[in-house]
Amino acid sequence: MLIAAYGPLPIVRDIFAGIDGVEQAYIYGSWAARAEGAPGKVSQDVDVLLVGRADADAVFEAAAAASTILGFEVNARSVRPERWVDPGDDQFVRQVKGSPLVLARFDRAAVSA
Repeated sequence: MLIAAYGPLPIVRDIFAGIDGVEQAYIYGSWAARAEGAPGKVSQDVDVLLVGRADADAVFEAAAAASTILGFEVNARSVRPERWVDPGDDQFVRQVKGSPLVLARFDRAAVSA
C-alpha cells in the first residue's frame, strides 16, 4: 500500500539513509520525470544518485535490498560532492543535474545542486 500511494521514495529514503558518507540522495530518470508530471510509461525501475563518499559495497547492498522490497530494479550510482558541485566535463552529472530530480535525502553536509 505504501508503494502504491507514495511510489519508491519512502523506501529509497529509508534504505539509503543508513549508508555512511551519503550527503544527498536523488531519484532521477524516468521515475523522477513522471513524478514531475512528464508524460510517458510507468517506470519499471528506479535510478538513484548518491552524492558523497559512500562505500561501493554498501551502495550495492542497499540497491539490492530496495529492489527486493519494491519488486523492480533499483540502480544506484555515486558521485563525489566536488563533482556534483562542479561537474566539469562529466556528461553524466551534467545530464542528471539538467533533468528532473526528486530529493530523497539531505544529510549532514550542505552540497549545492
